[in-house]
Amino acid sequence: MLDWIILECLNCDVDRARETGWQSQAALTETAASVFGWRQEDPRRFGSRRECLRAIRRAHREGESGPDAYGQLTTVTHYPDYVEQFEAIPGAMNGAVNYGCFSAAPVTG
Repeated sequence: MLDWIILECLNCDVDRARETGWQSQAALTETAASVFGWRQEDPRRFGSRRECLRAIRRAHREGESGPDAYGQLTTVTHYPDYVEQFEAIPGAMNGAVNYGCFSAAPVTG
């Protein structure tokens, strides 16, 4: 049985992740998708993709917030297969952090 893990990426290509079937091994070795690439910063493992997506959505509530003390605006959007957190300081910078659930071989040992 496969485990499901959360990977996140700054400005990554979600379409490419879909094409690879949301496989963690493919996403973690994909170098052309982004300078930053998908990475795992959350150590949790889930028994199903649904449980994994539920955890992401709980941690990143959909909606808009801001501006904060620096003028940053944040918009979180829940898509059917991933969550996007778009952050912008108008006239200065912006970026999107994408969070997705990827299948991974169970840890043995």
